Amino acid sequence: MSALRALAYRGRFLGHRLRAAIRPPLPQTGNYFVAGISGLELPRHPSIRRSRPRPLEHQDTDYARRFDDTSLFYDVFQLDGRVVAVGPPLRNLAELVDSVSASLDGQPVSRESDLLLNVERSSFPGSGKVLSLEAGAGVGRLEAPVQPAQLDVFDGRRVLLTISKDNRLDWIVDWLEFHTRVHGVDAALIYDNGSQSYSPADLLERIRHVPGLAAAVVVPWPYKYGPDGLPDGRFWDSSFAQPVMWEHARRRFLMRAAAMVNADIDELIVAASGGTLFDHLARSPSGALLYPGQWITPVRRGLHWSGRRHRDFRYRLDGEAPYLNKWTCVPARVPDDVQLGIHRFIGAFEATYVPEITFRHFRGITNNWKYDRIRGRRRYRPQRHIEDEVWVRQMRDIGWSD
Repeated sequence: MSALRALAYRGRFLGHRLRAAIRPPLPQTGNYFVAGISGLELPRHPSIRRSRPRPLEHQDTDYARRFDDTSLFYDVFQLDGRVVAVGPPLRNLAELVDSVSASLDGQPVSRESDLLLNVERSSFPGSGKVLSLEAGAGVGRLEAPVQPAQLDVFDGRRVLLTISKDNRLDWIVDWLEFHTRVHGVDAALIYDNGSQSYSPADLLERIRHVPGLAAAVVVPWPYKYGPDGLPDGRFWDSSFAQPVMWEHARRRFLMRAAAMVNADIDELIVAASGGTLFDHLARSPSGALLYPGQWITPVRRGLHWSGRRHRDFRYRLDGEAPYLNKWTCVPARVPDDVQLGIHRFIGAFEATYVPEITFRHFRGITNNWKYDRIRGRRRYRPQRHIEDEVWVRQMRDIGWSD
């Protein structure tokens, strides 16, 4: 039985069984606020689920728990004369969504879809305050508030962007302070992926006071992060929270930003030749940069581990290969049909590769949410560990080291 027929058979498709994952905005103070989102989720019933793209023989024992098979849309927002709904690829659920009657403030609308890598962007032409999905008389109805596209908040700003879960607040503050002082970042957009240690409001309260930040927005993003691909690089097909986040941030918040910077909390960007990240961006013909990463080991000589911070680590492994690229771009200069990936631009687009920029990737700044990347690596070995002179010099320049 198809998902659509199963829903019709039960006679309780929308309203009664389908749920709206709505996070209303908290009171806004200028350019500092917790954003609202309007997500739509399926009922938790085994016959009404997103199909799994990965072959069964390549699903590990934790795959089903980590895979998001119930979310239709992660958010619904107004943009340029249309309402946009972003979420994971609908796959088998597309039949379900296209079978219902959609309306904006009571006016019927049709759905158009753009399928990207691990993302689906649905568009409904027109404007309105409420997107409604209705399956017919006696079956049910679901309504989702249409969120605003808050492009003005980041207009002309240099925005540091990430997704984070339960990273320590002092790590996040250090990450922001470093990039504001070294590169001139002046805004932050952080997607909180369901942190249990603090609320989005707690996070906002800590970061809004970072010197140099003219805007800071926290977006609650309570969706499953998703299973990783295989170690050999195959099957990166089931992790949706971060790819959808890039698309959402670009469209709802950042199309008028001067720059968006892709950096995790455990990553600090260093320019070996001097100058700032944005100096290099200004010289890029395409308005986009790619640059490699360098692991910094969790060796922390003579100090207590529990209070560790980025500035406490300074060693790299001799001969260790560079880490995967990260990017910075001017959002409006990336073609509309080019997707923002985690480590690359997906589509016909050539970013400027800048090897003298390297982000330091700190193994010790982690809560081991994905895997234990510290075990067996904390012991100092003089024959293997080399002090990262460029990183140490950068720390001295901003008073992080003697």
